Amino acid sequence: MIEPIPAADRPAWRFVAGGVLAAALAVAGNLSWRAAFPSITGYVVPDVIGTIPVILSSALSVLLAAGIYLLLARGLTIATPLYVVGCLAVAAASCVVAFMPAMPDGTAPPAGFPLLTIPMHMLAGLMAAVVVPLVVVTGRRC
Repeated sequence: MIEPIPAADRPAWRFVAGGVLAAALAVAGNLSWRAAFPSITGYVVPDVIGTIPVILSSALSVLLAAGIYLLLARGLTIATPLYVVGCLAVAAASCVVAFMPAMPDGTAPPAGFPLLTIPMHMLAGLMAAVVVPLVVVTGRRC
């Protein structure tokens, strides 16, 4: 039977396992969206949104979130709800970047840029907010 166990009582490897699983799902989902985007919307994927940047930004952000969850769990009794709300808030706040008037290199954002990037930001945030806590707090004590 699956029983919830407080995150503070869980070993660090469960946070790592949850982070790796959530990162893999975020990378797979974001690469799938990137590949499907042109055929669904008719817009071209800009060169700046390449495969390697999508993999790195998706994976590293989720792994960082799992590390923050571990730190929160070691210090706070309300770590899990705080972590989930924090992940969703950061994901939503990161979507503001899609509406900036210029890209990092100073050029104007390409057509459809918010439509490409907002789902990617939200997917990574959702994977971090849902998958990591599920892996951490469910299952047997070990």
